[in-house]
Amino acid sequence: MLKKTGLLLVIICLFGIIIYAIIFSDDHAGDEPKIQTEDGTAPGGLDVDKLIGKDGKSAVNEESATMALKSIELVQGESGKMIWRLRTSSAIMRRQDGNIEVREPRLTYFLKPDDKELFVQAELGDIIQTENKFRFVKNVYITSGERSVAGDLLEYDGSTRTMTLPHASYFSSPDLEGSASKVIWRMDDSAIEALGNVNVYFSPNSGKAPSPAQQPEDANETPPAP
Repeated sequence: MLKKTGLLLVIICLFGIIIYAIIFSDDHAGDEPKIQTEDGTAPGGLDVDKLIGKDGKSAVNEESATMALKSIELVQGESGKMIWRLRTSSAIMRRQDGNIEVREPRLTYFLKPDDKELFVQAELGDIIQTENKFRFVKNVYITSGERSVAGDLLEYDGSTRTMTLPHASYFSSPDLEGSASKVIWRMDDSAIEALGNVNVYFSPNSGKAPSPAQQPEDANETPPAP
């Protein structure tokens, strides 16, 4: 009887390990962002000291079913490869819908195909985990290399891999700068699209006629007489 009971416990433990491995495997990392805290634990393993609460003991609001977290990191991956990483000074997780409100978000997006980094910062944000979307508001600033876009609202859609600034925004690069009613930054090809009331100002070096040293050798030859 004891042998049968022991065998049954072993089978149950193995089953539990298999289920755990399936749920937390990298192949499922693209389903929704994973959350890590300052010490690398998941929210359920947080120390009380890591929670933001006026009483210093608990930040769980039973009435609105929310939990406040401090110094967390969210990562989004797909097939074992990281898509983006978000770090924030504090956050509030709403248990009723699983969305996360973040303060001072700092996001790093890894662009295809060579994982070139794109950085986003803002004052506030909202992570919609179930839809693979997020919104950043107030002093939104995006930069990648020497290109940048600034505005007051950013909406990211994970299904299309696009960052959209739907309000008046400003963009710049080494060759030009301008503004538009709407700006879309596509992650897959890193192209920036400006729509509506577009104003573009070229830098002094762009659009200039070639200097004499750059002109073809025959540029100064006298044309033949008719």
